[in-house]
Amino acid sequence: MDALTIIKAAATELQDGKKVGNEFVPSYTRWTLAELSGYVNDGQRFILTKAPDATAVERVVALAAGVEQAVPDDCFALLELLRNADGRQTAIRQVARAALDASAPGWTAGTQKIAVIHFIQDQRQPHRFDVYPPVQEGVQVVAMLALKPVPIGADGTGSITVHPEYAEALRHYVLYRAWSKDAEYGANAALASAHYQAMADALGIAPARPGTTDDPTAT
Repeated sequence: MDALTIIKAAATELQDGKKVGNEFVPSYTRWTLAELSGYVNDGQRFILTKAPDATAVERVVALAAGVEQAVPDDCFALLELLRNADGRQTAIRQVARAALDASAPGWTAGTQKIAVIHFIQDQRQPHRFDVYPPVQEGVQVVAMLALKPVPIGADGTGSITVHPEYAEALRHYVLYRAWSKDAEYGANAALASAHYQAMADALGIAPARPGTTDDPTAT
């Protein structure tokens, strides 16, 4: 989805512009285009921390030799390893590290294989994961990954990275930030709070309501 679609929708609700015929034309006077574009970028990052599947994509990944693996540079986190990409394309299942340590002590030093049976992931380190057994370099697996949001330009050009079903949550985030602006025309605690709660509802979370001058992306 084009980012300007969300920006123009927000500017229309903010009434920052004028009506020309039957169409509202944003002027970006009180909230500049660069400001709103920045809110879109911040919003995408915030949404990703609450709903990593908002940018989920399935991709074939070539693994490094051994146990320790990292997600591709353009990805935020591994969501799941689905199956091996070669041979019989056998399924890969997640396992707890403690269970594997108990059943196969010393598993990290095992012989390198050409297929993955299990993967281990620690939510505290979403950008890395381990595989069992250790694999040869270049073994390919099908992974579900969360992409890092690609920033849009200060002029609003570019597409949003979050899936279209999260566009409404992103619009509410932009409006939350706009109404939180420390300006005579911008500071509106009630509207800021309402849009923040609408965003939280769209994401299926129930956060404590922040102060209207707080930026939730900073936490």
